Amino acid sequence: MARFVLVHGSWHGAWCWSEIEARLRAKGHETEAFDLPGHGEDRTPVETVRFQDYVDRTIEAIRAAPEAPILVGHSMGGAIISQAAERVPGCLRALVCLAALVPPDGSSMMQIVEQFDPAYLASIEWSADRRTVWLSPENAGVYFYGQCPPAAVALAVARHKPEPVAPYEAPLALTGANFGSVPRYYIECLRDRAVPIAVQRAMRSAVPFEHILTLDAGHSHVCAVTTTGSAYCWGSNDWGKLGTGTTTISTIPVAVSGGLTFASISAGASQTCGLTTAGNAYCWGENANGELGTGGTTNASTPVPVLAP
Repeated sequence: MARFVLVHGSWHGAWCWSEIEARLRAKGHETEAFDLPGHGEDRTPVETVRFQDYVDRTIEAIRAAPEAPILVGHSMGGAIISQAAERVPGCLRALVCLAALVPPDGSSMMQIVEQFDPAYLASIEWSADRRTVWLSPENAGVYFYGQCPPAAVALAVARHKPEPVAPYEAPLALTGANFGSVPRYYIECLRDRAVPIAVQRAMRSAVPFEHILTLDAGHSHVCAVTTTGSAYCWGSNDWGKLGTGTTTISTIPVAVSGGLTFASISAGASQTCGLTTAGNAYCWGENANGELGTGGTTNASTPVPVLAP
């Protein structure tokens, strides 16, 4: 079993990891999520927070662990855990970056933010002194929680705090000898509206990762492909969109039937499609209007090949 130290992103706090922690602990792992300075329950004046404060707090959590932890960072947390790894590489088992900002050596998070969707950037509200930024509950619902139930969205946005700008302007200092010595995993999220998939992939071209995993969140179900090409889905299973041969919902990942090896997978509202490593397309789920591309309108609860044009 492993110990996970979880670092949240902008506007959030340790609270955003609660469901993930519960699932990890149910599998026998240990977890620690904490509030970064100026976030959650931490009372540090937000306008005084600097990037180094984030890194120092993260290293404190790392060193408090009885064994080398797996350090996980979401969004802004990716830059923080990268700089922490540079300082204490020998204290870490691995880094996991989840749809995360990972600037290369000498660059800042702000340089990555400039590549974001202009509509998202226009929705961010700056304070009069331009030392903090804010995202309205309405815009947070659109860009952060577009696939979440209304009650969950309301609970999350009520906990948001203003985000200091200074940490985003600080350049990272990363070396191959330190940061580069820690095993690194990147989990890309195909439907992320805050950190678009094109930006996630551009960052990875500048900062290599040994392991890439793809996560595609649909309207009510989620699918992912492992490093060995196995596909797993979980959540709602109307019309058999989990690909298990049944219509039974699952709260844990279940293997997609058929023994296929996938290169990528995409979960829609009522269908799922995947591209195999051999270059063949398969789909499953609802097919009322021929969405599966089989030439018919019969639903499929296991992968069926898409007809070539």
